[in-house]
Amino acid sequence: ENGRDDRTRARAGTHTHTHTRIARTHLYTALDQLLTASTKALMAVIDFSAHLHHDVAPHVLVVPFPAQGHTNPALSVAKFLADNGISITLVQACNGLLPQIPSHSVHGNHTAAADQALQIFRKETIPSGLDHSKPFSGAVLKVSINVMRDALKELLQRLMLGENPPICLLIDSFFGWGNDIAAEFGLSRDRVDLWTSSAAAFYLGIHVQDLVASGFIPATEEGAKEKIVDFLPGLSAFRIADMPKNLIAEEGLQSDMFIHFRSVI
Repeated sequence: ENGRDDRTRARAGTHTHTHTRIARTHLYTALDQLLTASTKALMAVIDFSAHLHHDVAPHVLVVPFPAQGHTNPALSVAKFLADNGISITLVQACNGLLPQIPSHSVHGNHTAAADQALQIFRKETIPSGLDHSKPFSGAVLKVSINVMRDALKELLQRLMLGENPPICLLIDSFFGWGNDIAAEFGLSRDRVDLWTSSAAAFYLGIHVQDLVASGFIPATEEGAKEKIVDFLPGLSAFRIADMPKNLIAEEGLQSDMFIHFRSVI
């Protein structure tokens, strides 16, 4: 009897794992389709056509924020651009949170095409300004971002004097000063901000003041987190409790980290 139960559980487990693998495959396929569409839109916005017929490939400088949730999307976009004949220079922040670039695709599926795309990235390193002897905080982040800004300017000064200077700056929105850097080096028209969080997070950030004015946040009173927000265009109704915690608490709304987040959206 026990043996039969064990076999039943084993079959159920195998069935579950099979469905999980299928679901994961569908998810990766959908993500690839989304990334392909997004990259095609990016290439339509930036006129690479004037450069593609030259002997030297058009050059894009990719500057991700040094955290994995920001780096992985930047790598994905860079890979698709590289697949379309674009030369990529990836800026890495040393002593930061940025992981070493692996020789595999962003989904962990090892392919020759992914290897080839990642291997043609040129890599430049700038200091992150992070002091790992101190706990990470909004104040530390602010110092780090300023250090990286100055280092990126020095890097661009060198790259713009090279044989194939960048014609496009693809930079993480979280830095905030991407437009100023692009303007200084004549790249404003072909600067692209890369927003790596969800569209919902972006939209919530825009409407935080509306939620504060309506008394929804900070959610300090009993039952406040169960209130339903249903008046933001483009978003389905949601509970306050479903929002990021740092948007609910009063101390979160006043933190340096959130103030920076608000400044870049």
